[in-house]
Amino acid sequence: LKYLAHPPKGIAKTEWGLNFSKIFSEKMGLDTKKFYLDILDELKPKYLRIPLYWPDIEPKKDEYNFEDYDFFITEAKKRNIRLTLALGRKLPRWPECHEPEWSKLLSKEEQNKELLDYIKNSILRYKDDLALEAWQIENEPFLPFGECPKTDPRFLDEEIALVKSLDTYHPI
Repeated sequence: LKYLAHPPKGIAKTEWGLNFSKIFSEKMGLDTKKFYLDILDELKPKYLRIPLYWPDIEPKKDEYNFEDYDFFITEAKKRNIRLTLALGRKLPRWPECHEPEWSKLLSKEEQNKELLDYIKNSILRYKDDLALEAWQIENEPFLPFGECPKTDPRFLDEEIALVKSLDTYHPI
């Protein structure tokens, strides 16, 4: 709690944001879009992180569905909320690693290729959005938590390099 009252030296001001998890909202049985709008309008965050869950984005191989995330991003933009979009296999909310069912039948190499394709398609869709502040690639990748394989640092580097090659403007 000391950190909350006194930010580390060199940081003049700390601004907090929120995280919105579509899958957690659904697991709670909420009307996700209404709940999201209530968060935006009642809490009025300046910053928001939204994990773009691979199983939501690509429920069937090579069939992408960004509709819900387009809605979330559009509504944040209307309210001048700055977004961090999180991508990867390991993202917030249990089981921590989020993979479409169809990808679980693939070899590790094939699965990694498909993961990079989902990241690429997501970056290309949102990199020019005015609400975008930054990308987050994986969530706490080296923390051994959740139902996840051990993180391969070389593959994490490959994910980051892909993002940097597609979007030279936004930080990671």
